[in-house]
Amino acid sequence: MIHSMQELKAVLGERFDLGVKNVQSISDDELVVSGRDDKMLELLDYLSSDCDARLVAQVVNDGEGSMELIDILFMNHLRSRVYVKVDIDARDKKVTTIADIFPTAKWVEKYQSQFLAIDFQPRPVHQKDQKDVEGTPSPDEGIPWVPFQADDIVDKARMPGGPGIFDPKLDLFSYTWVKTDKTVVSANRCQLGHYHRGMIKYAESLAVPDLPPAIARTCWRDKWHALAAVSVAVERAAGVDAKIPHHAAYWRALCCELERVRNHHEFLISWLHLAGHIEIAKRNVSILRSLDALERHFFDDATDTPFLVPGGITHDPVATGKVSRPTIEEALRSYEEAIAGSLLDPIEAGGLFDAFDGVGRIRRDAAIKAGMTGPALRASGVPYDARTDFPQGPYKQGLLRWDTCTGIAGDVRARIEIHAHEIVQSLRIMYQLNALLAETPVAEASRVDVGGLAAGVEGFAVVESARGELHAYVKASKEAGKLHTLRIVPPSFQNYTALERAVGSVAIRKMPYVVHSINPCWACIDQ
Repeated sequence: MIHSMQELKAVLGERFDLGVKNVQSISDDELVVSGRDDKMLELLDYLSSDCDARLVAQVVNDGEGSMELIDILFMNHLRSRVYVKVDIDARDKKVTTIADIFPTAKWVEKYQSQFLAIDFQPRPVHQKDQKDVEGTPSPDEGIPWVPFQADDIVDKARMPGGPGIFDPKLDLFSYTWVKTDKTVVSANRCQLGHYHRGMIKYAESLAVPDLPPAIARTCWRDKWHALAAVSVAVERAAGVDAKIPHHAAYWRALCCELERVRNHHEFLISWLHLAGHIEIAKRNVSILRSLDALERHFFDDATDTPFLVPGGITHDPVATGKVSRPTIEEALRSYEEAIAGSLLDPIEAGGLFDAFDGVGRIRRDAAIKAGMTGPALRASGVPYDARTDFPQGPYKQGLLRWDTCTGIAGDVRARIEIHAHEIVQSLRIMYQLNALLAETPVAEASRVDVGGLAAGVEGFAVVESARGELHAYVKASKEAGKLHTLRIVPPSFQNYTALERAVGSVAIRKMPYVVHSINPCWACIDQ
């Protein structure tokens, strides 16, 4: 087992005969490796089997006359990332699939195939596995697959057309196929649509300063995290990530933690309804609304868009008189007191979600191999958290203290109740951030200029949202101030596709609980 990034760099160079230009460190915890398709396949095989690497995203840069595929891998035990780059011949667009190495790759490869016409070729020795790589079951297979969430609610022929944006020939919505044996789901396959991709294509047409409103609208529930991820990616591409004012970084983290609390709480309320605790759910809806007034302080009055932008924030809520730190403290204390009596204490006492005990159990090793992330993964006992493993801002400065929440059972109940513990830790972090803001000089504009991005520069970023790791990748365009490529990979995409490999047999009537327990955002899945 490799024990350090420097050791990994040396091993890859020697084992695969790669020169200095082919193995480059771009930071203390990031490595870029490039080479021929066949050699990179061997390298990916090694990283998967010997280094416990997991595939978290895939990006294709479609340039003028050239194409480049990037596989983004994480190794949490090293707290390191590896970006494996392979050139694609733009004439035939052929490249070898890696789905036999990383099974979750079949979903991202399907995406690249539909939108960019990439022709993924099977590895010769793995021809027999090709049927599984292709994804959606074919009627010709003779298997009784049933669509779990029908997509006939929309007439695809009436949707606006346009290659790469909204194409009626493509699947527009996500759904699950299940194979049944009387009353038991014996297997399931997830089908991804791409309806939400249009918002990302629209964002790519904008100048960097105009990105925040478009990014925020791609997913309103994860707007702060999506903005944080894209902003960090742009800042890293511009080389100014280390220059972001501490004050702005604290506000950014506070907004993200506030959003985490809201999303965790909303998820738990939905389960109170499913469990039949209607009155408790109603009380919690009222409590959750108390956070709305606090969040409104973090929007720009002129544009009514979030104040988080590449380079920092547009304004300081305290300096502009929108809110005071004692007001934030009081709002958090009031919310914590209310939720403790109405939700956290009853969950701790047990009994609320007993009906889901033992349902949809996912083992630790299966959850990792399937590519799960966030609370859904931690509920199976895996302590992966991007704030700890790939920290940035105040998380990296060692100024914050919190506990990574993990479960043991890995069942639906564990995946529900872990969100209550996550709320406690996020509140704990917000109190610390509010104290740090009091110790930091207040500036009306806590922002640095990202400048004109040099053509071709890249930036990667990952943040931990309420659903798990949210990834962002940007590449600058030749046109000054614009992006050639923007990719956002939300955690729902990773968790939803992981269900196919992670979930075993389960009663049909309980399958909806298994799907809902990963807290999927259906819009995010389609990105």
